[in-house]
Amino acid sequence: MRFTRHSFIGLALALGILLVAALWTTAQEQSTPAVPPFIGLTETHILDAATQDAITASAATEVMATRIHTTPDWPLFPLDMTATAIIQRATDEAPPTEVPLTNAEKEELQRRWVSELETAFGFSHPIFDYIARELIDFPGRSLGRDRLEDFRPHIDIQSVDFEDSHYIAGIVSVWPDAFLLFRVKPDGDVVLLSDPFPSDLYVFEFSHEFPQPFANSEADAGGFADRNQNGYPDLLFWGYTGGNGCYSTSRLFWEIQPGGDVVDLSANWIRGGVWEMGDVNGDDLVDFGVFVRDHDVPNILAGTYCHNIGVTHWYGWNGTQYADITTTLDESQYPLMTEFWNDEANQAGCLLPGLRSNNIMLNLLLDYEALGRLEEGWARLAPMLRWEDCPAQTLIGQGEAMGAFLTWVGEHRRDQPRN
Repeated sequence: MRFTRHSFIGLALALGILLVAALWTTAQEQSTPAVPPFIGLTETHILDAATQDAITASAATEVMATRIHTTPDWPLFPLDMTATAIIQRATDEAPPTEVPLTNAEKEELQRRWVSELETAFGFSHPIFDYIARELIDFPGRSLGRDRLEDFRPHIDIQSVDFEDSHYIAGIVSVWPDAFLLFRVKPDGDVVLLSDPFPSDLYVFEFSHEFPQPFANSEADAGGFADRNQNGYPDLLFWGYTGGNGCYSTSRLFWEIQPGGDVVDLSANWIRGGVWEMGDVNGDDLVDFGVFVRDHDVPNILAGTYCHNIGVTHWYGWNGTQYADITTTLDESQYPLMTEFWNDEANQAGCLLPGLRSNNIMLNLLLDYEALGRLEEGWARLAPMLRWEDCPAQTLIGQGEAMGAFLTWVGEHRRDQPRN
């Protein structure tokens, strides 16, 4: 077997990395203490750290930073992932380039889509031309000539009669989806009542894949119904920002009132992500649970820039509007509380922020805060955080997170009204 000069250089580099890694591991084994380097953060320290001014929490962070031994990161990269290999792989996997549509083909596609919209809604309207043009020319859309015949919008129509008019709501699913709400008056005049691309949302649907407590009922599905039972039809549909990362989800809830006015019943709701539906206050009306991401949670606690840690706020109909009813509820709507206190692992005396999935301690306190009972939750949780009992390896690198957690608790205790 013949070795080239480059082969010898690569072999030497690999052996060098292995030698350095072995020496570093040996040094770590000799220097890591057998007992926890951080001792003394007792129950009293934990309680003191969450005072109203949160000053003690900052001091606790400094104590942890000086006493907890941190292990340096040691990134190892595959030797074969060179710049040449990466570029070659990207070139090999690049998708074929589509032939762009000509102006004539775009005009033909627009005429076809406008005709489909007119057929679905049952009338013509200038907004159809605008929507078709916007959907075809949307930045980033890749419509090649080979896909022209297969690419068609899906149109979902919902309608209701109220007073002397006919109301039609439609979703045109292409991406970005368009949402349209029309009023057809007795004389045949058609009035557009909605912005076709509302807010920053651009994917819509009347139905939803999330499980609904109101299965097999008209309140469960999107579209027109009278969910608050006041005699006026309301319209429920879903909107997304799209994507599979930090997307947001909203339920848009409009009501058609006498005279043809359209009122946003969700205008006072806290906008959030995943939502729930159910009768949580026992009045036989649909209540809406809004999952609110707590955007003041530090990234080190949230574990992601999306701030997925959050809490559900419930909104119920009070006869005139939907109001936040969360503080009137009990723990039955927040199963994490029961799960946490019944989990024997939480009694082991080594609870740390961020070490369990989705930061269970922070979620627990967010639930208590939503119910207006943060003081109660913290008084019960704090004595369990005997961090001095944690193994040394468990504490490594946790000083910043623990300090941030204590600071967050202190600030929220200060902001919440005392009973």
